[in-house]
Amino acid sequence: MTDEATKTTEPGTLRPRSVAPRPGDPAITPEVVDDHGLSPSEYERLEGIMGRPPTFTELG
Repeated sequence: MTDEATKTTEPGTLRPRSVAPRPGDPAITPEVVDDHGLSPSEYERLEGIMGRPPTFTELG
C-alpha cells in the first residue's frame, strides 16, 4: 500500500508532489497572489522552485 502524501518528486527527495490545502483556505487566484504582493512572474518562479503550486499558508 502506498500513501499518496509520502510520494516524492524525485528519488532521494523529501519534497511532496502535492500538499492538500487546509480546510477553509481560499483558492489561489491571481487576485490572491496580488494581495500577497507577488507579481505573476514571481508566483511562477515560486511554483518552479517548489515544483508545485503553493498553498495559501505557504504564500504567507
